[in-house]
Amino acid sequence: AKLDANANLVYFRYFGTKNYDKMNNLKLLSDGGVLSVGSSFTSRATTDNMFKTGLGNNDIFLTRFSKDGKMLWSKKFGTKYDDQGIDAVEANDGSILVLSTTYHDQHKDASLMRITENGNRIWLKHYKSTNLLQPKKLIKLRDGNFVATITEYNDMQKEHIRLIKFDLYKNVLIDREITTTYPSGLND
Repeated sequence: AKLDANANLVYFRYFGTKNYDKMNNLKLLSDGGVLSVGSSFTSRATTDNMFKTGLGNNDIFLTRFSKDGKMLWSKKFGTKYDDQGIDAVEANDGSILVLSTTYHDQHKDASLMRITENGNRIWLKHYKSTNLLQPKKLIKLRDGNFVATITEYNDMQKEHIRLIKFDLYKNVLIDREITTTYPSGLND
C-alpha cells in the first residue's frame, strides 16, 4: 500500500502466488518504484506459469513495482533447498543486489545475488560455513561497494557479527568476524 503524507491511501496492490508468500522487506528504488523482497513456497499449479516448476520448497520471491504501483515484473530465484530473500539494495548502475539465506542439511548459509533492473540474474555467490549464518542487512556504501551484515553462531551457538564487504562484481574485499565476550549481533 502507498500512503500520502496525510496517511491517505494512494493505491493498494495485492500480489503473489496461490501458495504461501512472505515479504521480508520493501525497498525504495531511485526511480520512485519499490522492490518487494521475500520468499514464496513452491507452486506446482499449471495455471501459474511463472512458478510452475519451482526450485526448492521455498524460493527467493522478488517483485518490482513502478512509482505509480504498476507491477513491472515478479520472479523467483533459488536452489533446490529452501531459500529466503532477506534484503536488497540498488547499485548506482540500476542493478539490484539481494541478500538471502539457504537452508540445507541442518545448515543455514548466506547468499548474495546481483540482478538487472529487469530481474535477470547477473551472478550468485554462496557463503557457506560449518556454523549457522543468519543474514540481516545489505548496505550500500559511499564508495560504491556494499556490506552484508550477518549473525554467525559459533560451535557453542554463541552469536557474533560477521561483515562481508564486496563490490559490484562479487569480489570480496573484506570478510571479518567480530567476536565479543557476550553474544552479539548487528541488525542494521
